[in-house]
Amino acid sequence: LRGDDGERWEAMCEAIHALGGTIVQCSIEHDAGAQLDGLGGAVALTRYRVD
Repeated sequence: LRGDDGERWEAMCEAIHALGGTIVQCSIEHDAGAQLDGLGGAVALTRYRVD
């Protein structure tokens, strides 16, 4: 992940991995990546098991 605050992104990624999360990166050269960049550059999908 790129940004002005690289250390913040790195800490966030480490926390996500520690909690069992998955990180997917998208190039802004791809249409989906360009759309994501237009939304601020990051998005989170959360899923919870419903019993």
